[in-house]
Amino acid sequence: MSAIDAGDEPVLPPGFRWDKPWQNAKGPPTALFLEGEEVARMVQKVTGEWYVVLERHRPAPPGEPFAPFVQRDCSSFDQGRRGTVIWAVRHEARIRAEVTARRLRS
Repeated sequence: MSAIDAGDEPVLPPGFRWDKPWQNAKGPPTALFLEGEEVARMVQKVTGEWYVVLERHRPAPPGEPFAPFVQRDCSSFDQGRRGTVIWAVRHEARIRAEVTARRLRS
């Protein structure tokens, strides 16, 4: 049995939404946005398996060329979306604060 219930997808917090990662992307929405800032993205491997990249909104640490790459394998597309929503709910306050701070810097 999976650690995540296979029932309905949990409800996203206000302001979060699933959308396509770019305008003409094919397939279902795979990018999770908060106020227009991408915070997570589901990616399908060549083998057909899925993984999710989290923390996409985070900047690179000072002196580093890239932000840390946070990837989690998913047992299926649906389970990956559920897990991503649970992550967003669990870390909502921090994600909101980081997205707001990033917008103020730009």
